[in-house]
Amino acid sequence: MRFILFNAKGNLDSLNWGRVQLEFVFMKLTTNDFRCKNQKNGQIKPPQRKFRRGLILTGVTLIISLSLLFYWMSCTVQASSPADIRAFLESYFSTWSARDLKAYRSHFHEDARIFYISSKPYTIDSLDLNSFMTQQSFAHVSSSEPMYEKMTNFTANADPKAASVSVQWELHKGSVVITGTDRFILYREPTGNWKIMALLFYE
Repeated sequence: MRFILFNAKGNLDSLNWGRVQLEFVFMKLTTNDFRCKNQKNGQIKPPQRKFRRGLILTGVTLIISLSLLFYWMSCTVQASSPADIRAFLESYFSTWSARDLKAYRSHFHEDARIFYISSKPYTIDSLDLNSFMTQQSFAHVSSSEPMYEKMTNFTANADPKAASVSVQWELHKGSVVITGTDRFILYREPTGNWKIMALLFYE
């Protein structure tokens, strides 16, 4: 449909006023799709169906993206849960106290390194896992009193692959109580189990 502009006198004015030509093309009337083209400024409005379809697609994409984000966040929280690390540490101390050194050793990675800071004199001893386990076995055998160790507090900074953990503990040997600190670097295996890669401890 075309409209031709008339001047104030009612005469056709095609020279001074120009011509504004609007074309309305009705497409697929049964589905209410249309396209409006304004030849004066060249702007084209997209069909309503395509607009609605694009809007729906954008909404679906947003929902899927948010769902994946929340799923990833839940996996991350689960992987670095303090309760998960607490259970590992409690098992670590309880197996040592029970003299179950085989179970105690299972908390370590086979390539783990253990460091001990001595204050009198001030030295740092470095041991591989086998040497450390021999030392722990001798400590139990040579002690005149039963020994047990318990965790009193811990802090952890973890992600899905690793964790750094600081633990305060008490070592009970008869009536004697010794306090100290363990600092762990933990590695999470593909199975989800924690393993000690490095341990630094001191009294």
